[in-house]
Amino acid sequence: MKSHDLENRIAAALRQRLLAAPAELRAMATAEMVDWQAPEFESEKAQQEAMHSLLRACIDARAVIFGRSADNALGNEERVPQAHRKLRWSVASERLLALDRAIAVGIRAGRILRQRGLKPTITTTERVDLATGEIILTRAELRFRRRVADRRAA
Repeated sequence: MKSHDLENRIAAALRQRLLAAPAELRAMATAEMVDWQAPEFESEKAQQEAMHSLLRACIDARAVIFGRSADNALGNEERVPQAHRKLRWSVASERLLALDRAIAVGIRAGRILRQRGLKPTITTTERVDLATGEIILTRAELRFRRRVADRRAA
């Protein structure tokens, strides 16, 4: 199999798996630029741990998507060197497994945040690539706000 075909198949599998991710994680993993804002209110230790868990899941997913090390997912260095030809299949499966783990952690962190009264929100900016007509996510910003419970349902 040609390396270009393999890379296309890997990219398609990653996109497919990202569909299962929460919107916040999906946006933070695929945007060209990302940022996050700490809440402007005090939070308890469990809330802080869940926020950091969600942020780490976003960083891990971003590292998988952009092919960088997790410690450098925000893009301060060059991409990780290409693996040797024999290792490409194992590298591909590792990337898929790493994305699955990041999604699971993100889902769990989101559930804990909701249980603790917080809601992650995402603000995005998009642009249209004039050459291909595709919509490109240029910026994603993750914030946390207090969750307002609907008191009408009793």
